[in-house]
Amino acid sequence: MVFDHVLVYLAIFPFISALVVVARFLFARCTRLIDALAIPSVLALSGGAQCAVSGPSAALATGIAFSASLLPSLRKRFPDLHPAGLALLLALVQTGGACLVLAPLTLTSDGAGIWTRALIATQLAMLLLGLPPVLLRAYFAWEVLLRDKWRRPVRSVAHYRPGGPAVAVHVVCCGEPQERVVQTLDALGLVEYAAFEVIVVENGSEEGRDRTPVRDRCRLLGERFQFHRVERPAGGRAAALNHALARTSREAEIVAVVDAGVVVTPDFAARLVGCFEEASVGRVQTWPDYRGWFHSRFMTGCFWESRLLWSGTMRGFDERRAGFPEGGVSLLRRDALEATGGWAEWSLAEGHELGIRLAAAGYVSLVVNETFGREPLSETYAVYRARQHRRILGVTQAVRHHRRLLLPGRWAVPSALTPGQRVCAVLPLLDQVRPSGGLLLLPLAVATALLGVLHHEHVGVRWELWLAIVAAYATAATLRWCLCARAGGSLEDAVLAALLSSSLAHTTATATLRGLLPWGAGHPRVPEVRDLSPLGRVLRAACAHTCVAAVLLTVAAVTLAHRPAGSGILLGVWLLLRGLRYLTPLAVAVLAERGLRDRPRHQDQDYMAASVARLRWGPSRR
Repeated sequence: MVFDHVLVYLAIFPFISALVVVARFLFARCTRLIDALAIPSVLALSGGAQCAVSGPSAALATGIAFSASLLPSLRKRFPDLHPAGLALLLALVQTGGACLVLAPLTLTSDGAGIWTRALIATQLAMLLLGLPPVLLRAYFAWEVLLRDKWRRPVRSVAHYRPGGPAVAVHVVCCGEPQERVVQTLDALGLVEYAAFEVIVVENGSEEGRDRTPVRDRCRLLGERFQFHRVERPAGGRAAALNHALARTSREAEIVAVVDAGVVVTPDFAARLVGCFEEASVGRVQTWPDYRGWFHSRFMTGCFWESRLLWSGTMRGFDERRAGFPEGGVSLLRRDALEATGGWAEWSLAEGHELGIRLAAAGYVSLVVNETFGREPLSETYAVYRARQHRRILGVTQAVRHHRRLLLPGRWAVPSALTPGQRVCAVLPLLDQVRPSGGLLLLPLAVATALLGVLHHEHVGVRWELWLAIVAAYATAATLRWCLCARAGGSLEDAVLAALLSSSLAHTTATATLRGLLPWGAGHPRVPEVRDLSPLGRVLRAACAHTCVAAVLLTVAAVTLAHRPAGSGILLGVWLLLRGLRYLTPLAVAVLAERGLRDRPRHQDQDYMAASVARLRWGPSRR
């Protein structure tokens, strides 16, 4: 059947393309040869695999000719991609088009009632609607593997200027251990810069928490350090930053935002102020880095989840001048900050929201490929998940609030935003489409499975669909490992990062859906779990997820036992995988507790010498 041959070819094509991209990374000395043979080899290997699976046919020649006809237009639209990357992009385009056209034909509704068919049709429609955002997000995540040429080169700061415009450093602390805040102040006290001041704002810490050591350390470090306390402002961290901005001296031209707990390098101001020589530069973001994570597998997973984001997606953001202030050390031009209205006190992700307004006003954002400050990672899974929930909720709110700026073409409010910047601003929201869609599909899948068991109904599923699903997962896993290896990580690092990402699927979905609601979400605080026992922390972090996992695994077992054919197997396997995913928070929480047990006596010792080689975008290392 023509349809069978085409679907097999399109299912195998992305995986073969991914293998060629990995080969190009592993054999860097043979890139010219691989580039010359990339596209012909992908077409030949995909066609040969299809012939081996389902035999030769005229449809295969038609499919190869169609793929070859798309290459000139893609090469013209994406001239910076190398041939292997162009082949993978072609695979993404073909996969999207084939799913939209051919996916409904992979299901046959013989033997199913009207309600079962309606539920399956609804789920299929939701999957197809979510496919374009997922493919777009995949391109941005893997773009660094698909190209060697960048129009904006990697920016590394080399000059040193101990004198220059006055810099005001703003430090907001809320609930952090006072020892870490004192470390931040001590590091700022060693800054090698003539004109700078430090404004510390205590953002309403919990009752009974003593901030005397922080206030005393500010007095000890001299008149450059100011300490202010704000009693739980309604605007959260953004209100505290506005409070610091209002008390900044008029001479300060640059505002540096340093998170509490970050230990900055003494030369960060002297080396970064030169980036503001161009009047169009409104913000400079440095790479975030972390300390004290080598002893814990949980913290290692947290580190590499962040590292993969910055070594992959953020490189594409910088190419499109669309960086957003996020963690670590970021510097802002004060005039730009005040001209755009300061920090938005309604926003939970004030950095992302400010980045949208700066880009809309025409200011350029720079991402510096160096680390100028290291901060501690979350030690417990409950705290880490709460911070991720707050971040995703805030980004979703910011995109919803500025939706008129981010619309395409003539529907958008006039601004200086480029199409690439609009896509980058919306991309964090698009990244949540898959987990949010999975959460919405979950009750429909359970209802379909139980309905089929009760009425002994099933929908036929072609084996080509199974092949496409397995090939898609294999492609994603292969490229994720390649991205981690390019950043200097091992297979274990890639697995730990994937485990952390999987454990946040439900948190991501709930935060996204909550952020899309029109009413406010308040300013939730990170939970206090230090005083709980290890078992109490694990139960708080994973009890609800484990209960959901038990329900899903039970439904999956019943479905597989009573409907061993067609859609019964498909639904059973999908529910089984979802149930296992809901068990990952329990596994991650246990890993976090083991890390707390094994942590060294001096938690904040300097690990920079061991990690400095992993902190660059530069050429691939093996």
